[in-house]
Amino acid sequence: MIVKGAHRIFAKFCPQEARDGTTNEDKHFGLTTLAASIDHLLPYSRGGTNDDRNLVTACGPCQFGRNQWTLEEVEIEDPWKYPAVIDEWDGLTRLMVMKGRAPVDPNV
Repeated sequence: MIVKGAHRIFAKFCPQEARDGTTNEDKHFGLTTLAASIDHLLPYSRGGTNDDRNLVTACGPCQFGRNQWTLEEVEIEDPWKYPAVIDEWDGLTRLMVMKGRAPVDPNV
């Protein structure tokens, strides 16, 4: 997931690559895939609840590509079977701090 302030800075220097909008055509798909949201393992439309064990963080293509189908129907394993991935991803916040200088104001 990209931090909003970092996205604003990225857009200032790379407007075409960081474009955003209300439709899929208006957005850059590379950044859209980095957007995370809460997904229901058993889709809400199929009786899934908002219980913690039914919710996971998913990227846009995984969540919206799966749509109303169950994990089994699209042959995806239950993500609860694996430990959480903890890595060095910083949400592009490194764009907000310039080496040896004060943080960049994301509102500029």
